[in-house]
Amino acid sequence: MVLRLNKLYRIERVLFVLLSLVALSVFSQSEEAPAESNTLTLGTWNLSNLSGDDEGVQPRNFDDFRMLARYARALDADIVGVQEVADEESLTRVFGESYDIHLSKDESSHRTGFAIRKEVEFTALADFADLATSPGLPSGTQIALDLNGQTIRLMSVQLQSGCFDEDSEDAKESAQDCEKLEEQVTKLSEWLEQTASETELLIVLGDFNRRLTDRDGDWILDELSATFPLESAMKGYVPLCWSQKFEQYTDHFLLSEEVQKLVVHNSFTEATYAASNQRTVANPQGGELLYPSDHCPITIELEY
Repeated sequence: MVLRLNKLYRIERVLFVLLSLVALSVFSQSEEAPAESNTLTLGTWNLSNLSGDDEGVQPRNFDDFRMLARYARALDADIVGVQEVADEESLTRVFGESYDIHLSKDESSHRTGFAIRKEVEFTALADFADLATSPGLPSGTQIALDLNGQTIRLMSVQLQSGCFDEDSEDAKESAQDCEKLEEQVTKLSEWLEQTASETELLIVLGDFNRRLTDRDGDWILDELSATFPLESAMKGYVPLCWSQKFEQYTDHFLLSEEVQKLVVHNSFTEATYAASNQRTVANPQGGELLYPSDHCPITIELEY
């Protein structure tokens, strides 16, 4: 009798173990695998009067284009907001056939736009022409992306030069530039208000010609953020371009709060030009033309 009970006990134990293994198997198969995250490398680059061979105020030759293309390949960004570009052909020579080109429709050699890796699906939107408040100023170029079912809006801009910080606002020679910049800020605030009603994922990137990350703040960023909260991804960084020729960045990524959550920590990079590739040429106005460009490309990464 005791023997029979021992056998029954062992059989029950075996059945219990088998049923437990089956239950664990079913449970593990029913668990959803964690969703794979994707990353998007986003850049901005003022290409300094980019136009065709030996054309425009800053002529480039074959070697200049080849050098720019080398830096674009090293950048390896998925999307790059660009400024001061005359035409699609010139920009394609820099980024190559693996990128789609979308430029503003301005009749100017200073157009804004984007170079977008062909694998990235995007929707080209109408130019924000209201940003061209004065002759010679470009429109903002807009695109939209779908990130896991959420729409993110991006606009590439180049704002009025000559009013770089609060000190320059008080300078008599900068007063007109500051007035023009203020007009653009008003239009940009209107764009933010309208666009924020459509999506909370907003990025305004490009050459703001303004040091927006002063320790004491900046009225322009304050005014824009009063319409819709924005933060510059450049805060806390010091530009290395041209051996730290510039004290603060005037190129920025202005990000809405929802986009800030997507930024990969410490992903910011600046691609500086090797000393052997730098060239300075005096222009007829007494200034300097810096080659490959007076701006270095910068990037951040988004994870979604």
